Order: sequence, then structure tokens, then C-alpha cells
Amino acid sequence: MPEEAIEFESDGQRDSLTGLLAPLRFIEILTHEISLAIREDRALTLISLRLQNFGFTSDHDEARILILATEIREKIRAGDHCARMAEDGFWVLARGEIIAAQVASTRYLDGIEASDWRLRFCEVIRGERCASVLHRMDGLHFGR
Repeated sequence: MPEEAIEFESDGQRDSLTGLLAPLRFIEILTHEISLAIREDRALTLISLRLQNFGFTSDHDEARILILATEIREKIRAGDHCARMAEDGFWVLARGEIIAAQVASTRYLDGIEASDWRLRFCEVIRGERCASVLHRMDGLHFGR
């Protein structure tokens, strides 16, 4: 019997499985938000939420992805954005410093099995280009 793969497609705007932003749309928004943050002299932080042991319990992975997507959609602050950036997780763009992002992440994980998720935080450095932020975030999300 063939294994079912987790669906990972989008229309360019939304991820078809979760309804959250598609990666390219998220990057467009991130680019715009970096420009605004510079003009408004405010902080931005990216949150990585990566499913631990992805693929080892594949029959439950899709369900855990959907549960967290629902939690994020219900609890995300106005002005913040979330995308499914990989099969195994999400990135949230949070307006504010790392402390505010850490508080937000506890809201997302409240009521679910938080130990299933690995969290990483990346504060955007003032004047940093989007490509540099994405490079650092890739290292945090996909690194060990």
C-alpha cells in the first residue's frame, strides 16, 4: 500500500492544505514589512515553528500541521502574517521584538502538544535586506 504524501501545493497566495500564506506571498509581505519597519523605526521578528521528528510518524504529521495552522489562524495578531514555508512547519512574521514573538508563540502552542514543535526566533536587524533575513531564517528553521 503506497504511503500518502502531505499535500504541499498553493495557488501562489495560499497553501492549499492549511489556508495560510504561500511562501512567495509571505516573502512579498516580508519585503514590504521590512521597508515599513525601517521608516517607522520598529522591530520585526520571524518565528520558526518546525514539527519535531517529521516523517517518522507520517500518519500523524498532517494532522499536527493542520492543528497548529488552525491555532495560528485563530490567535495571530492583526498585522502579523504566517506561512507554511516547508512541509514540516511555519514561519510567522511578528511586529515587535523577540520578547513579543516569544509571547505570541506560547499563545499558538497553548492547548496543543507543544513538545511536538521546535521554535526559533530571528529578529530583523535594522536596515537588513530581505535576502539576508531569509538566509538567516533558513539556517534557523532547517538547521539542527
